[in-house]
Amino acid sequence: MQVDLHGAVRIACRAAEFDWTWASDDIERFCATVGWTEESRNEYGVDARTGLEIEDPGALFVFGGDFLSRRGMPGQQISEFMLTVSDQYSTDGESRYAPTLDPVLRQNHRLLTDGFAALASRIAAELGAPVYSNPGSEPSIRWRPSHKTEVVIALHVRNGYLELRVTNPVVQARWDAWAADTTEDEEIAEDEDGTWEASHFEDFHRPIDVMPNKPRTWPEFSAALALTLTRLSDVGVLMLKAGDQNSAEFRLAPFTITCRLKRAPLRPGDAEAMTNNGWSLDRDKAVDSWTRSMQWPAAYHDFEALADAALNAMRNLFPVADPADLQVRGWDDYPSTHPDLTAFGICSYCDR
Repeated sequence: MQVDLHGAVRIACRAAEFDWTWASDDIERFCATVGWTEESRNEYGVDARTGLEIEDPGALFVFGGDFLSRRGMPGQQISEFMLTVSDQYSTDGESRYAPTLDPVLRQNHRLLTDGFAALASRIAAELGAPVYSNPGSEPSIRWRPSHKTEVVIALHVRNGYLELRVTNPVVQARWDAWAADTTEDEEIAEDEDGTWEASHFEDFHRPIDVMPNKPRTWPEFSAALALTLTRLSDVGVLMLKAGDQNSAEFRLAPFTITCRLKRAPLRPGDAEAMTNNGWSLDRDKAVDSWTRSMQWPAAYHDFEALADAALNAMRNLFPVADPADLQVRGWDDYPSTHPDLTAFGICSYCDR
């Protein structure tokens, strides 16, 4: 899978520097600035060819004049534009589960994860630190360049490819408000008996007919853990339980993923070994715990390293003799979503 890193960074920088008015004339001016060719135009928007070194180098400018006029911007017509910056890998019609079931698609998922992390890092080096992150199976990350107030730039994973999106800030503000309203609706939708209606799940998750085998060896379990971590959302929690008292808990905070080993009994030499392996002792909680964090976005091998480190620590501290002794649990803060545990041979939809 090809990712045009240089071309995508160049477009992000040009978009950050461009004098946006969001009128339709901006399309011709921006295309001339970056060397794009307008291909077609209709009442909904404009298609252009970007010349990026990928299979389908296209861009789409989207018109939203009616909405912008209602928002007090009568001279603005452009809501946003997006462009593909990588090849698209086949998801075999089941993007949520395909990387779990097919080794080729799992490798494609690795390449997509690496491409997203590499491109996010390069854009951040030019535009500064991002202001928003949205991890998950289709992650996104967003910048609001400090020297510009009239543009929002974001990188997304969409249907097996990387997409750069440049958005009118008026439109972005409305989307953010809508997302906040949706979250609030979910948070107050709990029934009096503490349960959630099935309708909250039907539109989001579907059971699948074929499940992968449960991992039986430590390398298989570590691989399943790494894959699951790449798709964990910012409101998701993944827990590995070893008996009633000991566990490893994975959580995402903005731009960070942390593993916390809880209630780990210490033996002579444990503290030194854990510290030497990148773990920090946390005595601020009710129970002492060990933590290890990494930055997000991250390359796939970083997720693998965190998975290996967590399992090695659990095997040494608790100890755990066999992967079958671990209970895998996952939940989200919002009821309409939950972590994808299919890499462990668990149907999240069915077993929630």
